[in-house]
Amino acid sequence: MEVDCNPQESLYIDGGKYCMNGRCVMHKTSEILEAVRMCICENDWHGKRCSYFDPHHFFESSISISAMSAISILILLLILLFVFVKVEEKSKNIREKLNKFSFKKNKMATK
Repeated sequence: MEVDCNPQESLYIDGGKYCMNGRCVMHKTSEILEAVRMCICENDWHGKRCSYFDPHHFFESSISISAMSAISILILLLILLFVFVKVEEKSKNIREKLNKFSFKKNKMATK
């Protein structure tokens, strides 16, 4: 249960506002415990006393994170494709050399 702070509770030790950029409320969680003073911050303000300004929103940054993830995955796939092509090319060359060697060996054995 939340109730707005009275004028005395809204003040900080130095006499300034407890919630710098927000609304002071007393939050009571149970009948046994005392109410705790909390701040409900205005838009883009954060922290215990709403003293930190952060204009960036999670959804805006998550789009860029998604884009970076997709680009990273594409680059990784291109690298893997390049490595696969190079390995296949080398193994093809090795197979051709082995075939030539075995053909020469068979040709010498039949003479």
